[in-house]
Amino acid sequence: MMLAIGGKSVREFNRFAAIAAVASGLCACAAAPQRPAHLSAQQLTQVLPLTVSEVVPQKELLAQSTYTLRDVQVIPGGGVPILPAALGGALGSYIGNAIDKAAAERFANAHVQPVRSALAGYDATGGVRRSVDEAFAADHSVFAAVTPVDEIPRAVSDAPHAVAVTSYALTPDFSAVQVTLALQIFDGGSKPTYTNRYVFQSARMTLASKTAEDIRQAVEEEEHRYAALHVNDQIVRANALGRSTEGARLRREILAEQNEHRLRMASARRSDWDADASANRFAAMWAKDGGAAVKRALDESGPVLEHLVAMDLMAPSLGGDIPPKGREIASAAGRRVLMRQDGSLISLAGKDDYADGTPKAGPTTAVTVSAPR
Repeated sequence: MMLAIGGKSVREFNRFAAIAAVASGLCACAAAPQRPAHLSAQQLTQVLPLTVSEVVPQKELLAQSTYTLRDVQVIPGGGVPILPAALGGALGSYIGNAIDKAAAERFANAHVQPVRSALAGYDATGGVRRSVDEAFAADHSVFAAVTPVDEIPRAVSDAPHAVAVTSYALTPDFSAVQVTLALQIFDGGSKPTYTNRYVFQSARMTLASKTAEDIRQAVEEEEHRYAALHVNDQIVRANALGRSTEGARLRREILAEQNEHRLRMASARRSDWDADASANRFAAMWAKDGGAAVKRALDESGPVLEHLVAMDLMAPSLGGDIPPKGREIASAAGRRVLMRQDGSLISLAGKDDYADGTPKAGPTTAVTVSAPR
């Protein structure tokens, strides 16, 4: 494809996690990242065509996690919000960051599992590598040779060379697949002469609006799930155990199951898809037919990433400010290319937005919790 240059899941938050997230409630506002200095014409003649060592370190499909999931909220259970001043300031920010990050990672890992299961027996890493390597090999003006390696090279070479590190993952909201290529170019020294990042994002999936039937079905499914836990029988057993250690453990489990049930029922009765429900549905769409949509996205990524690299190296660097959402620098065949503030190039389908999985420096999720009883 050629482009013309132009123009915890939430349920895993406990009460103390929620308190810390509320108390810290901070958003770090960093300055716009520095764009890499573009290679000069003389430097390009010295390094092109590139001899590339290409590595895909991961072994299976991942889901991106970010410190902040804008759509994830702890569903309030009623009562008075708790805003303890004692956890404010630097301590509160530190605790809130750790909690937010851990919850986002649990959310990602939990929802990617059905997609991984659907891809069982398929070498996704090999598919990405094959797609990228074949695309690089087809452009002799930029790539002289591509050598797949198992680990990122550590030895310093006297000859000009490049290292390409490729990764692939579902976006934090599970609506798209992203394949990212980080490229470092060396002209014979131990430090890279040029480095940049290129991202292929598949067309983002969408969900139909939630219907009354969806609500009814979700409520029914949760009622069946909870009934299968036989919580009332557990309560009888816990009461019989009295104040024993086992009784205390069982009561904690019962309380966790009851809280989980309340959250699930609140989610099921919502008129819209919350982050948990939408991620479940997106994951089912990616898992359909043995992960066919994931495989297709991985196959499509190589030629697009190759073109992004070639366009970045051969085109003059852009001047002027770039807005936070990026500047469109190319479009054709239903895709467009954005340059981000850090100089990275992102290829998107249609008018899709870029789903940014970059970890944030501070939590911005507003969380309301109930007063302790």
